[in-house]
Amino acid sequence: MRFKDSLFHIPEKSEPKPLILTRPIFLGLNTTSIPFILWIFLRITKVLTFKQNLKNIFSSGHGAVYNSLVRGSLSRLDFNNWGKITGRKKVVVISSRLAALQMHFHKKNGFIERLYAGPNIEFIFFRKNFPYLSGILVPSKESSSIIRSANYENFKKTLIWPSGVDPKYWENRKTNKKKSEILIYYKNQKGPIPSKDIIKLKLSSFNLNINFIDYGSYTIEEYKKALEKSKFMIFLSRDETQGLAFFEAWSMNVFTYVWEYKVKTNEGLDYEGCVCPYINKSVGKYVNNFDCLIRSIKNKDYSSKDISPRNWILKNGTDKISVSKLIKLISC
Repeated sequence: MRFKDSLFHIPEKSEPKPLILTRPIFLGLNTTSIPFILWIFLRITKVLTFKQNLKNIFSSGHGAVYNSLVRGSLSRLDFNNWGKITGRKKVVVISSRLAALQMHFHKKNGFIERLYAGPNIEFIFFRKNFPYLSGILVPSKESSSIIRSANYENFKKTLIWPSGVDPKYWENRKTNKKKSEILIYYKNQKGPIPSKDIIKLKLSSFNLNINFIDYGSYTIEEYKKALEKSKFMIFLSRDETQGLAFFEAWSMNVFTYVWEYKVKTNEGLDYEGCVCPYINKSVGKYVNNFDCLIRSIKNKDYSSKDISPRNWILKNGTDKISVSKLIKLISC
């Protein structure tokens, strides 16, 4: 372009980055600000009436999904921007039902082009029709069946999107250190699983220290240190929608035995649960009784040449890969 022409050239506006929301946005004193005011009230009430367990603030869960997006964004996403919402091409409400309702109103009125919700919004929320939702993000194919049982019209909008982990943090740099423990990830909130005493008794013949990590009562630092010392992990839970704890273990190159359950019901919805949606022969193995588990340990299946949990994560489950998948999904 010549200099003279450039004086009159108006550069094209670049498309706004997709906006990621975890809370309602204040937009002045109008009907759309009601969810924001209610959200503030609920947050204040929570602080005043419930003692925060600081130990769990940085453990896997809703915060972990948001943090993964921030780490993997590389400036490709915008987060909780309290500026103007009008003209946004894409908005993703990853948590907060109030924010989802607020943005649904905006989509209905044409202020945003595409609206996505999930994966950290309670599934039972989607019993109601949301005609202006462009898509509902769920962390696995198996968890989409929960939406199916809630509302079939919403189920048709489901998009499979798993969150990622930080492979630099979740890396075992102590590879030369001898591993002398069996790690048991114990999550009994969702249904009956073998007691700790029975597990200790059944595994006592291996002469390895048995270390229990109880869901909801550990920090990520404690979990990482436990993984560094473990030959393998045994995961006991009734069901998981994704299982970020699996991804963290696999990134540490820890093979996982998964206690298999075939159960139904979740948050009042009838569906068939899944303990480990992303299990494959490179990262772990299902077992449904102690005989099967002990036989596999004796055969050292956890250290066979086909086992490579970390390589699987590096190809499928890092923060950057997860963000790239999300951007591709909401751009179709």
